[in-house]
Amino acid sequence: MTSQGTARGDSGGRSSADTFRPAEMAAREMGQVSLIDALALVACYARSEIPKFDRAAVRWLERLGAERDASLRDTRLAAAALEALQTKHHDLAEKMLLRSLS
Repeated sequence: MTSQGTARGDSGGRSSADTFRPAEMAAREMGQVSLIDALALVACYARSEIPKFDRAAVRWLERLGAERDASLRDTRLAAAALEALQTKHHDLAEKMLLRSLS
């Protein structure tokens, strides 16, 4: 599962559940997912507009702080970008978050 893979699949008329369930199954099969793959799942939740998004976004932000020793400024910017995933600026926000991980 990558940011361009299953988690971000085009809905193409499918229900939102059809969009995120394969991504969830892939994450479960992988066990511990990377921060990038976890972001792909969070982005999928945002696109699907499901309630799991908020909780997953907070958990991702916690992982960012723990795994990357993120500064307060970086954490604040990441939180704003996570919120933007639920807007028309989704793609830009996701790119910003991905760049912050490289």
